[in-house]
Amino acid sequence: MIQRLITNICSDRLPESRAFYTTLLGFEVAFDSDWYVQVAAPDNPRMELGVIQRGHELVPGTFQQQPQGVY
Repeated sequence: MIQRLITNICSDRLPESRAFYTTLLGFEVAFDSDWYVQVAAPDNPRMELGVIQRGHELVPGTFQQQPQGVY
């Protein structure tokens, strides 16, 4: 049984991505920094989505090229 699911996507516009998932889709912010934001479904906080700044050092180089996203 899956107890937690998180996928990370890359973004060049982190504030706009945060606004999209929270305002339009109703996700709640679980973690917020200048290079990474994690949102969760309000009815199931273990269903999470991470949005990371595409050029951040934690993102593998092959995923820093446009258009890329899920890693």
